[in-house]
Amino acid sequence: PPGHAIDHHARPRRQTCHPGGTKRAATWTIRPGDHLWGVSRHTLGLAWGRAPTDAEVLRYVDRLVAANADRLVVPGDPDLVYPGQVFDLPPVPDPDG
Repeated sequence: PPGHAIDHHARPRRQTCHPGGTKRAATWTIRPGDHLWGVSRHTLGLAWGRAPTDAEVLRYVDRLVAANADRLVVPGDPDLVYPGQVFDLPPVPDPDG
């Protein structure tokens, strides 16, 4: 939810490069208590070195949901996630856009 601090103990899996230079997208494995707003807020905060605004988080949540629509337990309900689910993290935009 808006206003929560960034949890620096939970970390997404890092992007990794495979032989031949192909890059695998970063992923996030849901842990108990995680929600997509928090995942988005943490991902942006870690990348930018500052807490994102609610508007910035909302834009990233929308991208995160769109990128993982096929992984939602209930189609169209991004509020229902379970520990162990793995979500692809979309590329983090520049802080200005």
